[in-house]
Amino acid sequence: MLTATGIRAGELAWIRYDPHDPRCSDVDLWQREITVRGKAGRPWAVRIGHEAARQCGVDAWTHRFRHHFSHTWLDRGGAEGDLMELNGWSSPQMLRRYGASARSARARRTYDRIMTDRP
Repeated sequence: MLTATGIRAGELAWIRYDPHDPRCSDVDLWQREITVRGKAGRPWAVRIGHEAARQCGVDAWTHRFRHHFSHTWLDRGGAEGDLMELNGWSSPQMLRRYGASARSARARRTYDRIMTDRP
């Protein structure tokens, strides 16, 4: 949403969305507009593209950000022990759970790095 509109993070945080009651929502997916309140509290409408409008209608599972962080960390070669420390995990079981989503991508990337045709 931030890249699609250029709004401030604080403005994003105050957007209200109620798919069942448009009177309680700042988001109009049909018009592809969002009413935001600027620093002075003045409301103004910003346009969003079709892709952002589709994404607005998707239920968010915020814990996915934690999974994404862990996946990206491991996929880019970050150390597993460091990830455990950063995420506050004391059990390697959590590392296996979170790392499972990136396992196949990491395996393919490692294959490409190791099995190159270069002498």
